[in-house]
Amino acid sequence: MSLERAERHHAAVTAELDEERAAVLRRVTRKVERARARVVELAASLDASGGEHAELLAEHRRAHAEAAELRWILCIQREAIGIYDHRWVDAVYPPLARR
Repeated sequence: MSLERAERHHAAVTAELDEERAAVLRRVTRKVERARARVVELAASLDASGGEHAELLAEHRRAHAEAAELRWILCIQREAIGIYDHRWVDAVYPPLARR
């Protein structure tokens, strides 16, 4: 195999790997966004109910825990592909208030 052909194959494989890395981050990010939206929705419902609904509060806490775990998973995925600076995650997805 010529050097030029090997370089083309290497570039193609690298491009495919980069596409898969981006796809993984997109999937995790969508999950984080859905989970955070659910927490915000439940917080609004809690505010509307005066915060007295125990079942709603328990659901909010479960949703909050799930959102926090997904945010952590996003950071792990970023580290797995070599992105170690999580200031972007902190800026875009700051920790949500827990009730």
